[in-house]
Amino acid sequence: MAIFKLLSIILLIYNVEAGIYDLFKPEMRLVGFVIEKISPIGIQMCVKKCAKRVSCASVNFNRAQMECELSYSDATSNPASVTSDPGYIYLERNKIPQEYFDACSASCPTSGSCINAATGPKCIKTECPVHHPDANLTNVKVTSTSIGTTLSYTCLWNKSMTLNSTCKADGSWTSSASVCPTGPPEMDCFAFLKNHSNTSGHDGVYTIHPNKATRRNVFCDMTTDGGGWTVIQNRVDGSTDFYRTWNEYKEGFGNSSHNYWIGNDVLHLLTKNEPQELRVELQRFSGERGYAEYSTFAVGDESSKYQLTVSGFEGNIGDSLVYHNGMKFSTRDQDNDKRSGSSCSQVWHGAWWYNACHASNLNGLYMGTATNDSKSNLWYYWKNNFESLQTTRMMIRPANI
Repeated sequence: MAIFKLLSIILLIYNVEAGIYDLFKPEMRLVGFVIEKISPIGIQMCVKKCAKRVSCASVNFNRAQMECELSYSDATSNPASVTSDPGYIYLERNKIPQEYFDACSASCPTSGSCINAATGPKCIKTECPVHHPDANLTNVKVTSTSIGTTLSYTCLWNKSMTLNSTCKADGSWTSSASVCPTGPPEMDCFAFLKNHSNTSGHDGVYTIHPNKATRRNVFCDMTTDGGGWTVIQNRVDGSTDFYRTWNEYKEGFGNSSHNYWIGNDVLHLLTKNEPQELRVELQRFSGERGYAEYSTFAVGDESSKYQLTVSGFEGNIGDSLVYHNGMKFSTRDQDNDKRSGSSCSQVWHGAWWYNACHASNLNGLYMGTATNDSKSNLWYYWKNNFESLQTTRMMIRPANI
């Protein structure tokens, strides 16, 4: 008799489990939305867990590992997140039989679960919302909604800032997004001048973001001709070596408040979308100063070898860039000039948009005194010679402002 009862119970359990199993879709799994993993657990208890948790929208179940995955979304809402997986079966909340639900579960909020307390069914906080309050300004991804969970993430517009949020005992997330910028950060010095009027007249080092992935400290001239100039090259003495490799010029080098090259990749980002003007400021060792301005200035990407586009000269030092218009950038280890038989960069000890070879060489050898040397940092058509210069500066801003 006892054996008969035991067999009856086993048969009943089997039939119930078989019945609920038939509701699942075989070899299917929703990925990316798991609230909680529970193991080991039977298929019936897995379904009951989802029924009692109002935020549960679907279930993945692994029969071999007796593992239950409760998800806060479903395949209907996210068909692209469905995978074929022989180890799993899948069930959506709206397919769960009504007997798995009770009045307590139905009355719980989306962040609650129903428990059988001594005084009767009770709804308690067991999780935080799946939609995080910082979602609009950060890249936060809710990987778990359980009380005590801590998430790490960054601001959308400033990925250098790492934020943390914890699911508190009251079922709410702590928020850190108030420190995040509400829009794109300034991509150049002119954007700082436009967005922050108090920067006018305040030259110095600013942090720009030419795109979401790129952050660079640059010197901003906020004074000359109304300001808003992003300095792309600066030389004040011979303490920094400018005879460098292709990769070094690609990435940029130096100290943005002293001697530096901004980097060819950044140069391309700053000039590819909006027309730019270029201003070149030079000083001789005698103290005499001069300038050149170009109404059009752009640098191509690396696949073009950072090809130069420049035109529209005006100024008082002669046009020593027109000869380089349309030329590719060359360095000591990458020869892209038009000179046959030798490398302009190696012969003239610099890195530039050499033709065959140069009328200007601002990244050439720093001499430390006025010297007539074609290897030096020079601007030929200022004095119609190869006189080395004491200081050089190149800076850009949007044209037609």
